[in-house]
Amino acid sequence: MSVAMVSICLPTYNSREFLEQRMQSILAQTFEDWELIVCDSFSDDGTWEYFQSFLDDPRIRLYQIPRDGLYPGWNQCLSKVRGKYCYIATSDDTMDPDFLKKMLALLAAAPAARVATCNFDFINTKDQIIPPTQGIAGSFFGDWQEVPHLRSGLLDFLVHTELSISWTTMTSVLFESSLIDEVGCFRVDASFSADRFWAMAVALVADTAHRPERLATWRIHSRQASVRAPRGWRQRNLELTRETLLNLLPNLKERFGDRSDLIDWLLLGVRRYYEESFCLDRRYLKHSPWLFAVGFLRAAVCQPEFLLRRIRQGFRWEEEIEVTTRKLLDRLALPWPPREIGIETTPKAASSRST
Repeated sequence: MSVAMVSICLPTYNSREFLEQRMQSILAQTFEDWELIVCDSFSDDGTWEYFQSFLDDPRIRLYQIPRDGLYPGWNQCLSKVRGKYCYIATSDDTMDPDFLKKMLALLAAAPAARVATCNFDFINTKDQIIPPTQGIAGSFFGDWQEVPHLRSGLLDFLVHTELSISWTTMTSVLFESSLIDEVGCFRVDASFSADRFWAMAVALVADTAHRPERLATWRIHSRQASVRAPRGWRQRNLELTRETLLNLLPNLKERFGDRSDLIDWLLLGVRRYYEESFCLDRRYLKHSPWLFAVGFLRAAVCQPEFLLRRIRQGFRWEEEIEVTTRKLLDRLALPWPPREIGIETTPKAASSRST
């Protein structure tokens, strides 16, 4: 077995509708040293029956696992990897035929990195490209998203924690399998954000290399886990982020020093995300007074100190969280800008899929 083998993890549950596109994108890979681990949670839509056609392919291993949820399925796959590198092939997405080849070449060109990311396209159920949404993390990196670069894991950690997961979707990520042993698998109690908390832990031990080519897709549809957040999610997200930071505290102290206010600094972004759910902003007061009134009453009951602060601020946010994050970048003396990597890239033609 080659030491460079990639373990492709394909966790599934009732994904038959999209499996042919996903499997085609795996079987078409120009890098051929891979294994595929399929963990199906006893689907009842023909998914398991579909995979029986691959029983004679020695590269593909099929398992049926308990129907315990999304991230338990991911973790079952990760427990079975044998390759040096790992890719989580979310069952409703796809990747370019050169995905593995180009991502491995990126890691070879940036030996300090243990995580490789790329740009991607949003697509709908008909495989049509959806106009891109850059997102908060993407806007933070700005033009660097279009340049091959290496960035410090600590920089990624700050972005994961304050803004959002820097690579947006796991379908655009290839990583060293050894990271599973170092930081563990994914939380199973964090709704659709378990990959963010995993990314926070990974970033404390691994740098990231980025390739600007659109080598993967993220399919947007009504049944995906991230479409609708559970009730009370923003508060739960704040609690989970605080818990994650406390669990990582020894590593945080080692990398940032023993600062008594470090946890409070690092919670600024998710605390703002939670506080914004109260709609105590001048814009709501002007355009949605009912939401403002409901938020005012909620805050008076459960967050009176926050309400008093908003009153003192005249219901105006002092600065955008991206600005706060850049100030933290300077305060924590994190390296910026990223370091450009000298590799050739080929921009993906916009006409490669219908729009």
